[in-house]
Amino acid sequence: MRADPENATLEQDIIDRPDDRRAWVTYAERLQSQGDPRGELGLIQLALEENEDAALREKEQALLAAHAAELSGAFPSRGDAEPAASCEVIYRGGFFHTLCFAGPPEVLRQVLAHPSARLLVSLSVQYMEDDREDFAPLVEALSTEPLAALRALCIGGLPDPHGEASFALRSCGSLLPLARGCPRLERLGIRCPYFVAAFHPALRILDARMGAAPPSVQSLTRAELPRLTELHLGYETRTSRQLSDRHEEALIWDDATVNALGSASGLAVLRRLCLWPTPWKRNCRVATRLRASQLASRIDQLEACNWRDFDDCSAFPL
Repeated sequence: MRADPENATLEQDIIDRPDDRRAWVTYAERLQSQGDPRGELGLIQLALEENEDAALREKEQALLAAHAAELSGAFPSRGDAEPAASCEVIYRGGFFHTLCFAGPPEVLRQVLAHPSARLLVSLSVQYMEDDREDFAPLVEALSTEPLAALRALCIGGLPDPHGEASFALRSCGSLLPLARGCPRLERLGIRCPYFVAAFHPALRILDARMGAAPPSVQSLTRAELPRLTELHLGYETRTSRQLSDRHEEALIWDDATVNALGSASGLAVLRRLCLWPTPWKRNCRVATRLRASQLASRIDQLEACNWRDFDDCSAFPL
């Protein structure tokens, strides 16, 4: 499919403009004219975006079933038919558009190497179990197969409040592989408090609202992020003596961390900083110090955000 120069040009049009419906239609028509079932699938899915139709939906499912290996791939099992990974996929134009993956890095590499993943726009990755702490292998897997169209990525799942592993121990290592594997990435969600921020040419929003450890915050102040305009950071407002889980002490910001963020000249184009204190305190020590910082004087919005649930929150100007 990719060997044809015109196909490669049409793919590049989608990579450059993933929201351009006309580019998707043109490529699907081209593939259909070549007898590729992905083309017919793409046209059906694009039509379904405009108008839900039971007959078309049935035809879509029949195509996916008839050409499963080519259009969706097959994932290995761990034995007794137990899947080695979980993949929830939303298609667009015959390709994976949104993918929620849970499983080991080696299976993630297989999924991303499949032709259907070449135009992937949004990806969420985590392990099958919630007791894993090292997410660096998952991040490294993202650099194995370039995801040229990817615009949104979330690393890590929501922690299990009843699980044995502590969220505060999670680490995803260096984020530098993302510059190689996801060069057009614009939005990054990190559900690991430990990470090492690194250069990325396109990243506009970094969301670590669930918690960022002091070393991670300080790495942000040193990283080259020329397009980062919005930053979400979570931290712990209780003292060490008030915490029931000693690991959560890692989410308490010391004065050196707050001062480094408040004087970070490297965040040159930042316009919005959202603080996520846990438990909620609008005027906690961190917020008070940042309100008087150099960073606050040159950005447009400094806010403290109050949790209700992950998708429902309130932001208060500081």
